Amino acid sequence: MLAVLTEIYANPPAPQADFIREVTLQEISKRDAPKAQELFTSRVLRLDEPFDLFRIRYMKLPPSRELDRELIRILEDRWTERMSRVAPIIGLYATDSILPRVKKVYEVWGPSWPCSIEAGLLTYFLRVDPGYGTEKLGPALAAYNDMGTSDCRVSLLVDMALLRNPPELKPFVSAALNDSRPLVAAAGAQVTGFEVEDKVRMGNLVRRLRLLHEEWTGFDEKSKSDTDYMHRWQSGYDELERMITIDLVNANDSRENTAVWRSVLDVCVTEFCRKEMKSRLARSSF
Repeated sequence: MLAVLTEIYANPPAPQADFIREVTLQEISKRDAPKAQELFTSRVLRLDEPFDLFRIRYMKLPPSRELDRELIRILEDRWTERMSRVAPIIGLYATDSILPRVKKVYEVWGPSWPCSIEAGLLTYFLRVDPGYGTEKLGPALAAYNDMGTSDCRVSLLVDMALLRNPPELKPFVSAALNDSRPLVAAAGAQVTGFEVEDKVRMGNLVRRLRLLHEEWTGFDEKSKSDTDYMHRWQSGYDELERMITIDLVNANDSRENTAVWRSVLDVCVTEFCRKEMKSRLARSSF
């Protein structure tokens, strides 16, 4: 069986190849953890091979000194493209044995590292040295939000949460959701939605939508003729409402959530939000 799994891992069917590799590696790990570690290390270090870095968080593997050595070697070479490849792996799997060396590399540029590198390294710091990670994350998010463009998959905050969403990240998510800048708030809403079944987070989303509604009172009329008004709306406020709406309608069907969807109808800014809520209510069993 192990030989069959190894062959599937090496040559998965093209559709959903990364997903199949992930599941296969988990099965191999149950039978032979060192073999799984060997296969994983070999593949992720083939730096010219495409790899879905956001799927690796599902691969439960034991710590590996060998992997540590290879990851820190590549990081210390400071070749940006390769650093971007290994930083998320460091974030999830490197041990604290290389912590001083990772800190030394990070502190060369600090918040100025590209997002693809920073997301992985800050994820690592929050995991192995939460105090240091928390200290560095605030300035990093501030720098990212001021910069406006980056090589992030989504945003620094969202990319980190996609890799790992630890308790240390939650205060930053809450602060982002309540930020006055709409795209910053949209990132906060997206991460909040990762745990939308939490009643507190549902309440936070509804409160943020209420604030948005208050800021955009009279939208239906003004949007018909005021181009400057619509230009401002489309600078990120539309994305904030869209993200909150998606989060809310994706919540599980329950009596409590049905009450939330009904209440939200009165604080939607746009018809898009109202239609989504009505559609979700129509599908509800309560």
